[in-house]
Amino acid sequence: MAKKKMGVYGFQESTPNKKVEDLYLMVDHHSIAFSVKNNKSNDFVCFEYFVNDTENIGWNQLIGYLQNNSKLIQSNYDNIYFVLNTPQFIVTKTNQKNDPEVYKNELNLVHPEKQEEELYFNNVENNQTVVYSIADSLNTLLSRSFPTGKWHHYAAFLLKGTTPNYVGVFMFENNFCIILKDNNALKLISYFKVGGDDQNTYHLLNACQNASIETVNSTIHIAGIDISQLNWSTNLKKYFQQVTIQMAPSSGIGLNLNKEYPHHTYSPYFIF
Repeated sequence: MAKKKMGVYGFQESTPNKKVEDLYLMVDHHSIAFSVKNNKSNDFVCFEYFVNDTENIGWNQLIGYLQNNSKLIQSNYDNIYFVLNTPQFIVTKTNQKNDPEVYKNELNLVHPEKQEEELYFNNVENNQTVVYSIADSLNTLLSRSFPTGKWHHYAAFLLKGTTPNYVGVFMFENNFCIILKDNNALKLISYFKVGGDDQNTYHLLNACQNASIETVNSTIHIAGIDISQLNWSTNLKKYFQQVTIQMAPSSGIGLNLNKEYPHHTYSPYFIF
């Protein structure tokens, strides 16, 4: 059975005639998170986190559960962003006509096409495009509750939100995303399965080496790390000039996070 792991609620201003909050609905293979942001104050005001039972296949039971248990699903929103957070994507050069067939062929070379999926792409910085596909069943289920929702990929927000020289790790329950940039050139953005400290370190250092990133001269930014991984972050100080733990915002919902939940654990859900 699906369950709600977390719910933090602040004041929402939106009414049917005055919509000032945006909803970022993050979806992966195991969870769905609601991040609600006031687009006037730029503060996140509400957050919910739902997880699927490991025995459940697909999203039907998870979405059915949140439809009956989410306090945010019936709220008014200005913009609704469906944010896919899975490894099945590519970053490619933007073609002049944004030709879907070109993007489709490139995506299929890395992630073979599956039946009943639709292609999506988001143009980002430096003439780059994030390309991915969405299962028709998932799109149908979410669109029933949020007809105005538009799809984006988590990687697109990362590419827009990081500095020209950047080493970042964004941790989730089952995988983590590494993003490496050098002189504003993207060197790598990819997901890896969460493992032990040694395995996580190997993936990170190997990625940096392949991208010619000198770790001893670099600051690594880690978001989403929990108590069990704090030892890992300490060990990384042997390889990097500096290790910083990214926190959730201190204002808005951050006031409640400070009191009830680890402040850094949920920071990847507030990057928008």
